[in-house]
Amino acid sequence: MSNDLAVNIENANVLLDGKEILHNISWQVKRGEKCFILGANGAGKTTLVKTILGYIWPLYGAKVEVLGNLYGEVNLTQLRKSIAWVSPFIQQHLDPTLTGLDMVLSSQDGYLGFYRKATDEELEKAEKLLTNLNALHLANKSICGMSSGQQMKILIARALLTKSELMI
Repeated sequence: MSNDLAVNIENANVLLDGKEILHNISWQVKRGEKCFILGANGAGKTTLVKTILGYIWPLYGAKVEVLGNLYGEVNLTQLRKSIAWVSPFIQQHLDPTLTGLDMVLSSQDGYLGFYRKATDEELEKAEKLLTNLNALHLANKSICGMSSGQQMKILIARALLTKSELMI
């Protein structure tokens, strides 16, 4: 894979529940390039994103490379620390005890939860981002008790806290 590509998918076919969702997808995104995925409900947008993140795998014969890492040869947990994912689908995987601040800080460890004491520097950066997004008032509120718009602000702050190489 050329180092100028952030995403390289070749010949991907994805089946979910026996139904083909993606058929022979080949797609490249250069580093620094901005893309928008548009399609009807059920067209496979979310499946494509989950394939990029390694949560769904295409059938044998496909190739998925992200940030120069070939899937099947890379530690996905480590790679995901380089990818910021802002999606309303994240809320399906959340612990209801997480606060907005916990969620923002969780980006530091690549998990959807924060299981350690934050450093003063991490807290300062997270609070500054929340302030800039007019969301500091959400810091101690349960993420599951927020509106979807408030959750998105928290997820954007979470994505911006990391120095991710790829934002989805």
